[in-house]
Amino acid sequence: MPDQTQLPAAVATARLRGSQLREKGLLSEARREFHRALALAEHVPTVGPLELVPLLNDIGVIGKYRGDFDEAASAYRRALRIVNECGSDQLDLRASLLHNIAGLAHARGEVAAAESAAREGIALRLTSAATDPLDLAADRAALAAILVDLGEKAEARELLIDVLAVFEDSFGPEHYEVAVTLHNLGSLEHRSGNFEAAAANWIARRRSSDWHSTTTILISPSLSTIWPAHSPNSACSAKQPNPSAKRSRSWQTPSQATTQP
Repeated sequence: MPDQTQLPAAVATARLRGSQLREKGLLSEARREFHRALALAEHVPTVGPLELVPLLNDIGVIGKYRGDFDEAASAYRRALRIVNECGSDQLDLRASLLHNIAGLAHARGEVAAAESAAREGIALRLTSAATDPLDLAADRAALAAILVDLGEKAEARELLIDVLAVFEDSFGPEHYEVAVTLHNLGSLEHRSGNFEAAAANWIARRRSSDWHSTTTILISPSLSTIWPAHSPNSACSAKQPNPSAKRSRSWQTPSQATTQP
């Protein structure tokens, strides 16, 4: 993730306020703060292009929540253009944006475009030596949701089984990620007419008591956002990256994920 500690205090404050408003469901107010943060950052000479990408992503996410799909698409396109112009070393960042672009297309009912973006993002993730298996699992969970709507249930099932294995290995059997994936498998089996298998997955899902989601529910796809670490070059960042910056991930909350179209 671009080092947000380098952003001016006014920009960071506006972004934080926008996030807090979004969490409260005050989407119009959140949108205003995110646009304010971006406008402030654009007028600071020391803010490099890559540091604008998370701010543009904020606008994309809030646009999707509000149903402002054109605004969201415009923000994501600009963010992706910046990343593409910053060289081939930004594989994980490009993959994360494609994940979000796929989610937006899915929300708009453009499932073919969603599949294309999701597959492109996964392909990029697979070529990156720095890829986190959890990021890749989230990408595959999102693709599975898209494939269900395309009628590609066999591939969706294979993806979800792989995702389940990653989450169980990483978090243990009672984690929310595991429960959500079991829910997805249950939904898939139910749509396929395999009602006993669906019931078994839904019963297994009830083992979880952790309700902090980072993944996708088939019946209501979300826009979880993954921000990998990166190494901006001089053409893309006015400052050198902070070597102590930690890898971070910014996710949508469960309530936001399950109430969007």
